[in-house]
Amino acid sequence: MMIDLSLERKGKRTPLRFAYARMVNAGYTGRNQAEVRRHIEELAKKGIPGPPTTPTLYPVFAAPWSRTRRLRSTAAKLAEKPSMCS
Repeated sequence: MMIDLSLERKGKRTPLRFAYARMVNAGYTGRNQAEVRRHIEELAKKGIPGPPTTPTLYPVFAAPWSRTRRLRSTAAKLAEKPSMCS
């Protein structure tokens, strides 16, 4: 499958087109692994089991991605958000 994206930075738009075989959403990610572990322990206290490993990859089906034309993110927050492509 193909996906068309564009990168907007400092008023300049760069088109990006690439092929992909699958998409995944990465959960339990973060720059501070101690905070990730704290969050997992917090969830465990509420009866929500933690993942066997971190980060945890969840398959994503491509259909929902075709419903929006724009996805915003900032570089500062990107490392804390789920990954969109693999």
